[in-house]
Amino acid sequence: MLSNAQIERYSRQVLLPDVGGAGQERLLASRVAVLGRGNVVRIARDLLQRAGTTTTTAADDDVGAIVDLGPGRDVVMPKIRPDVPCVIGRFGRTRAQITVLVGAPCACCVDPTLDALADPAAAPSPALDAVVGSLAAAVTLTALLGAPSPSTRWEIDLEGVGGTTRELDATGCPVCQGGP
Repeated sequence: MLSNAQIERYSRQVLLPDVGGAGQERLLASRVAVLGRGNVVRIARDLLQRAGTTTTTAADDDVGAIVDLGPGRDVVMPKIRPDVPCVIGRFGRTRAQITVLVGAPCACCVDPTLDALADPAAAPSPALDAVVGSLAAAVTLTALLGAPSPSTRWEIDLEGVGGTTRELDATGCPVCQGGP
C-alpha cells in the first residue's frame, strides 16, 4: 500500500487510469537495468527513477526490465530470460532505432540489423538524445505496468524528419519459440 508521502509524490501518475495505485506500487517494486553511457542513458535513467523504479547497471535475475542504450551489445543476450522486457536503443548521428522486446521475439533472436546504427564514435544531437531516452523510458514503463504490447521497432531519422514502426516476428527462435 502506498504511503501518504508516496501518494503525494506520485499523485499525477496515480491519477492516470493506466497507472493508478496498483500500477504505482508495481513501479516502486520494480528494478530496471539501464545499460550504456552518455546523455541518452542519463535521460532514460532519470525518467525511470522519477516514475518510481529503482535503476541498476547490472542485468541480473532480479530486474523486471532491461534498457540497453550502449553503442554495441552491452548485454550478453543469451542470458536474458525471454519473459523480461528488453528495450534496446541504437543510434548514430541523426538516426536511431528503439527495439522493444516483450516475450517473443526475445533478446536472443533479435534481428542482427539492430547493430547497424551502432556507432561508438557518434555524437548524437541533443534532440535525438531526448527522443531516444524518453522513448526508451516510456516503453519500459508501459512494459512494467503490464500493458499488452507486441515486440516493436521504432526507426527515427532526423535528417529525413520521419520514422517508421513495425512489429517484430520471432519465427524460428530456439528460446522463445521452442526451436526452429
